[in-house]
Amino acid sequence: METRTARMGWPALAGLAGLLAASAWAQTSEVMRAVISNDPGRVRTLISSRADLNVTDDLGRTPMIYAAEQGYEPIVRALAEAGASLNVQDGRGRTALLAAAEQGHLPVVLTLIRERADTGLTADGKTALHHAVEKENPQIADALLAAGGADPNIKDRRSRTPLMHAAWLGNPWLTDLLTRMDADTALTDRRKRTALHYAARNGDPLVATFLIRAGANLNAKGGNNEETPLMFAARLGHLAFVNAMIDAGADLGLEDKNGNSADILAAHNGHTAIATALAIAMEEADADPDNLGGK
Repeated sequence: METRTARMGWPALAGLAGLLAASAWAQTSEVMRAVISNDPGRVRTLISSRADLNVTDDLGRTPMIYAAEQGYEPIVRALAEAGASLNVQDGRGRTALLAAAEQGHLPVVLTLIRERADTGLTADGKTALHHAVEKENPQIADALLAAGGADPNIKDRRSRTPLMHAAWLGNPWLTDLLTRMDADTALTDRRKRTALHYAARNGDPLVATFLIRAGANLNAKGGNNEETPLMFAARLGHLAFVNAMIDAGADLGLEDKNGNSADILAAHNGHTAIATALAIAMEEADADPDNLGGK
């Protein structure tokens, strides 16, 4: 049986699609069309004619949010100076600042901060600072923290702080920045893992150094097996990280909930060099007359 689609033919369908697209464009506000076209001059003209600057599209985006998402800083600046709302949230809960941080648009972020956009709002549980860290953009993270209002200790929906994300990514610059701005190394996710546990999963020893310097608990237990960061690193084969933990004074004899210490976990997972390093460190600790408790 011949279908209606077959009778119309693909050229006719393409023409219909074009008409629908043209109709949707016609229904788009003039301001939004000017923003989509990245036309700052047209936007300024519409501002002068008192056009509605906070109209939304079918995704709930205002011209400000769309411009911020695309990185159109001159348009963002013009809209902000004309009084467009900075903190309206779209259908995904994003503000202009959240959209700019998510896309890594530093000039837009700086403009929005200067115009006093709220740095603490969230979408899907994440702040602009979470996005900056996840994108590994220290300049945006620094700008948000310096502006005030960006909480380095707020948790996302998975109970992860920006510091945990930085540690997991193995980014020493962001880790250093966040700890200097009072990020709390003792906070835990829903499985009791600290930022140092996340660093252990990545294995970067410089990240460990910054966290330890900031007062991270070397012997906190977390995860399904109640492991310390040292156990995590030993099991995963991160020798440099293990050495950093040994040097910092981590307790080498602690056991997870299954009765395994770090050296056993290393041996069971084929990490001979780590098992050897831990065994030597424990022997040295036992031989040290000043070591009353043992590492």
